[in-house]
Amino acid sequence: MSFSPPADRYTIQRDEAGTWNVLDLETELPATVRDRILVAMPIEEARDAAAMLNIIDSWRRESSPPLREPTIQSAIASYLGDRP
Repeated sequence: MSFSPPADRYTIQRDEAGTWNVLDLETELPATVRDRILVAMPIEEARDAAAMLNIIDSWRRESSPPLREPTIQSAIASYLGDRP
C-alpha cells in the first residue's frame, strides 16, 4: 500500500498579457484572497501565492477542528501586503 498526497488545489497559469494568474482547480476560477483576485501577477509572486495557498489548503484538510476561513485569508493577505 502506498501513500499519495492529495493533488494541489491551486496552480498558476500564464495569461495573454504574459503575466500570471493563480487558478483554483476546484472552481476553475482565479483564486481570491479577501476580495483580491490573484491575477496579472509576476511569476515569482504567483508561484509563492499558489504554494502558500496549497500549504494552507492541505492544513485545512488535515486539521481537526478545521481551520477557519478568516484565519487563512489573514495569512495570505498578510503575505500579499494587504491590510485587514
